[in-house]
Amino acid sequence: MEFGNRGPQPLDNVNVLKKKVVIEPLLADYVHRPVQESFNWHKILNDVRGQRGLPTNEPIYLFVFRSLRKPDLTAEDIQLLTDWDAAAHVAAEEADGFLAYFGGEPDEHGACISFCLWRSREAALAGTAHPDHQTAARLITMYAAHDTERYDIPVYYPHKFDARPYAR
Repeated sequence: MEFGNRGPQPLDNVNVLKKKVVIEPLLADYVHRPVQESFNWHKILNDVRGQRGLPTNEPIYLFVFRSLRKPDLTAEDIQLLTDWDAAAHVAAEEADGFLAYFGGEPDEHGACISFCLWRSREAALAGTAHPDHQTAARLITMYAAHDTERYDIPVYYPHKFDARPYAR
């Protein structure tokens, strides 16, 4: 696939103004588990709301991307995926309404999960319109399988992840 000479900017060379929300999985097999069980949502939502100044009654939109890389990818293919994923991540961080990102590492079979938290579904859709995100999305043919999940987190509940699948 040819994407021109510009190429994505490495993530560590980009100055992102927003403080990052640290997101770490709770379970070693988080890639294969429901997102609701795999992360400390109490901490994540507290951090997001505190760092972004969101009131506890403002809803949050969660977009999850699950993927399985094709087993025959070359090192160059994997680097291309990695570079464009980083570029899409940076583009998202610069978009209005972006709150947080988690990019997991593929397991030994190439399965991976990534997700973004946004102020709204509309903000997420606007963020995906960026050219770097569009280029990354065209690499979908490098995956043997992929799926998306969308959730509304309507209000903050301190002891549970009260999200509902987004009604399309």
